[in-house]
Amino acid sequence: MDNGIIGVNLSNPMGMVIGIQYKGIENLLEVDNSEDDRGYWDIVWNVAGSSGTKGIFDRIEATDFKVIVENDEQIELSFSRTYNSSIGRELIPLNIDKRFVMLRNSSGFYSYAIYEHLKEWPAFIIDNTRIVFKLRKDK
Repeated sequence: MDNGIIGVNLSNPMGMVIGIQYKGIENLLEVDNSEDDRGYWDIVWNVAGSSGTKGIFDRIEATDFKVIVENDEQIELSFSRTYNSSIGRELIPLNIDKRFVMLRNSSGFYSYAIYEHLKEWPAFIIDNTRIVFKLRKDK
């Protein structure tokens, strides 16, 4: 995504932020990190009834990519992952849709996620979820 002010490079279909260009800086994110360790959504969760303080860490990797809106004023991209009960406890029982939005004449971008849990899926506890940007140490 690029609007002439800021550029954002995203991996497809995983939806990781691999680069942010702004004011002549080629990448604001830590280029010494692997591409999947620069900008990402993650979630720490556990099965319902679990005890202890440690949860299951999931760096949310999408499997599908779709353009939601693309016009002169805005672009919105979707990177989603659909829950599959056959996977068992490896992934949180949620459909996850990470969205990235860029507006014309804006010096930033927006991101939000849609989490969907169906009634028949296993119960769980979310400790936290976040979006992470690891900035360059030399900047």
